[in-house]
Amino acid sequence: MRGWARSLRTGDVTMHEKTLRYCGALGGLLVPLILQSCRDGNRVCEVTLDEDGVTHQVCYQIGDFGKSTLAQETPQAPDETCPYGGKRIDTGFDDNDNGILDPNEVDLTANICDGVPGASGASALTAMSPEGPGAACEHGGVRVDYGVDGNADAALSEDEISGTQYVCHGAPGPAGQDGGTGPAGPTGPTGPAGDGEGAQGPVGATGPAGDAGPSGHDALIETEGFLGSRGPCTNGGVTLLIGVDDGDGDGVADDGLLDADEVETAENVCNAVGETGATGATGATGATGTVAPPFQAFQNAAAVSVFDGNPVPFSTSSVGVSTADIVPDYITESFAVVTPGNYQIDWAVNVLSFTGLNYSVALEVGGSVAAGSRVTSSSEGETSGSVNLTLDTADVIRLVNDTTPAVGFAPIETSGVNSFLIYGTPSLGAMIRFQRLP
Repeated sequence: MRGWARSLRTGDVTMHEKTLRYCGALGGLLVPLILQSCRDGNRVCEVTLDEDGVTHQVCYQIGDFGKSTLAQETPQAPDETCPYGGKRIDTGFDDNDNGILDPNEVDLTANICDGVPGASGASALTAMSPEGPGAACEHGGVRVDYGVDGNADAALSEDEISGTQYVCHGAPGPAGQDGGTGPAGPTGPTGPAGDGEGAQGPVGATGPAGDAGPSGHDALIETEGFLGSRGPCTNGGVTLLIGVDDGDGDGVADDGLLDADEVETAENVCNAVGETGATGATGATGATGTVAPPFQAFQNAAAVSVFDGNPVPFSTSSVGVSTADIVPDYITESFAVVTPGNYQIDWAVNVLSFTGLNYSVALEVGGSVAAGSRVTSSSEGETSGSVNLTLDTADVIRLVNDTTPAVGFAPIETSGVNSFLIYGTPSLGAMIRFQRLP
């Protein structure tokens, strides 16, 4: 409860006074002999008597309500505290009420660290080399070795080869036709008759070459990486697509591309599955949270009338202090929710008299009566209620004179004004209590 109290003794009479945040219309009625002024919502003044019998006027400044608690989460880069990074949680009081946790407002910091990263699995590799004519390929081709890069050097060594495939060239095309015989050269002059046979004449020129026969088609190979499952692989890998660029089906011959209809063989080379990395160390257990203490407000004025649709006032007498969960507004007589959650709300009013046949009191949340909160009575004295509600941040609650009668009661009969009078003597005129449940 925000405020202060002191005693002033004059003769045999001891008088007590209490300073509040606001001075209501009845404040002057409660303590007319003590308070000399109630000028605004920031201070109150009184006349005091010192030891020499001289009177003085002393004014007191009204204190602010308690500050809100804030928390802020930021990423934690790797450092000595968290070698592999993590999160940093800063908490503190919002001293300047700007709704932001400024650096000079941080009271406590906690680090939540990430664990050691697990090791990566080995990759699948392939290696291609020319293959001469022989048992594997009658007319030569390409040799494709594949396996898992066990030593992670990005090269497929002999001891890492787990399988081999051959892509062979097609058979050579037929020989072209022989060219036609060239024309006979001119007859040389007759040589002189020799004693024997004459020398052989020169060989005639070679005729033009015949047309070339059709060429064979190139063998092609393409690789296609994949993730997840395919065929026997469960951890991704590479698919080898092998064929001849012969224009089979809808393919285009000799275009240097392995079309789908030209693929003759497809082989999947699987990635190795690495061992699961070690589990990171468990972070330290955070401090156990606490439920904020309940918020309470009271009204103990001599007499206050509450008219239909209006809230029960709490600002003319002893009031509660704002908490981390509930902040009161004693101008609008409402209570704003800061922390969302489930709340038990208890209230009571001490009714001295009322107009009509009966009266109703209920809790409003955001301007609408909360289900199960209305209590209707046709008797004087204390009327109370209790209800559990789920409240969100910024919900506004008021305890109001609700003119809608409950089932089974006669309609409220008024002459334009339905009211009841709450009375603070000998007990409280009104009380409201908020408790956030775990």
